[in-house]
Amino acid sequence: MRNTIVFKSNGIFFHKEKRNWKRNTCRKVEAEDFRWNELIRIVQKGPSTNDYIRIINVDTKESFLRKIQDVSLWEGIFIISW
Repeated sequence: MRNTIVFKSNGIFFHKEKRNWKRNTCRKVEAEDFRWNELIRIVQKGPSTNDYIRIINVDTKESFLRKIQDVSLWEGIFIISW
């Protein structure tokens, strides 16, 4: 079963991310956010074959799905790479 973590993006960032010119996103996620546990699991154990990220354009609602390759935590910010 696919485990998909969803984030929103806008403008030039979405354009770059969708075309794989920018193959990561940096996000501050609070511990109360349901995505926090999933991201911490990936930081600690590495991504599984079922871990994906979906990025949604806030303006057009267009989205894309990518396989998560790595999640790092740096100074409270998750760096999610695909």
